[in-house]
Amino acid sequence: RLREGRELSHMKTALAQGGVCIDIGANMGYYALMAAHMGATRVLALEPNPVMFARLCMGIALNGFETAITPLQMGASDVAGSLTLTICDTDYGSSSAVNTAIHGEQITVEVTPLLPLLEAQGITRIDVMKIDVEGMEDRILFAFFEQAAAELFPRVIIMEDNRTLWNRDVIEWLLSHGYSIRENTHANLVLHYAI
Repeated sequence: RLREGRELSHMKTALAQGGVCIDIGANMGYYALMAAHMGATRVLALEPNPVMFARLCMGIALNGFETAITPLQMGASDVAGSLTLTICDTDYGSSSAVNTAIHGEQITVEVTPLLPLLEAQGITRIDVMKIDVEGMEDRILFAFFEQAAAELFPRVIIMEDNRTLWNRDVIEWLLSHGYSIRENTHANLVLHYAI
């Protein structure tokens, strides 16, 4: 049984004809690698933690996905610049720039808004967006959705519900702008865009 198999089934359907996957907070690349394995023709994987980024790059090389996956050692945010990322000392996947309850080494990481990054990468459609950034989801997604054309809205979004760390409720916004929740696995929400 695959880890997060219910989420992956939605991703597999969305990428059945190929397509584009954006993995924000890629960690060691589980979703990015699975997307490429499922036939995605373009995967953009953002991971600012240098240790996890190295593991992501190793996974891409070991699986021969260099042409499908573009790894970027950076995070996303609402503005370009840098942020302090706390590397969780018990779980790298819980590292966060906003969650003050975690403890560990602090590093400075480069961040960029999503929309200009996608434009620079020549991406004009998103079939699947997976976002797991431990509380930064609202900043990243509001900056994107409030400026992006509807044609660029992801067909499927797989995301953690971190609203206890958010300033604005991005899930409520998505539900009022054409998205519906198709799956709640308690690890993630899966939302589909009604085009």
